[in-house]
Amino acid sequence: MAYDDLLRDGRIRRHSVDADDIIAALTIAQARLGDAGVNGLSNDGRFVFAYDPARAAAEAVMGTEGYRPVAGSGHHETVFRFLRVAAEGRWATEAAEFEQARRKRNAAEYDEWGLITETEADRLLSAARLFVEDVAKWIVAAHDVDRAHPRDS
Repeated sequence: MAYDDLLRDGRIRRHSVDADDIIAALTIAQARLGDAGVNGLSNDGRFVFAYDPARAAAEAVMGTEGYRPVAGSGHHETVFRFLRVAAEGRWATEAAEFEQARRKRNAAEYDEWGLITETEADRLLSAARLFVEDVAKWIVAAHDVDRAHPRDS
């Protein structure tokens, strides 16, 4: 099974999530995408705001598959490790990109502000928008979850 390593390592656990929870996560991700697009934010701020909806959508994938990360250190890393193999590797490229963004976000948020370029912020925001949209479509198509496509805020 694709998730055996994560289960064995105690990084994820089985978890039942209902459709309303998944819809709520995607709705929040969509709203946070709007926050990342606000004019006047610093590049670091835009990057941090763009990262969060990608993580939230990846967690929606986990929930849809019946899993959740175990709380604690490495939670976000686990989410993207899961995403790498979810849906037969559908988002492996995005998982790698978001994992790099996670590391850069940590450095920008906790170590040194001013690390992110405008191009990096733009690129992450674009990737997050596409990913959130694709996850919503996948959930509807593959899992017959009604209303999984969040409305624009």
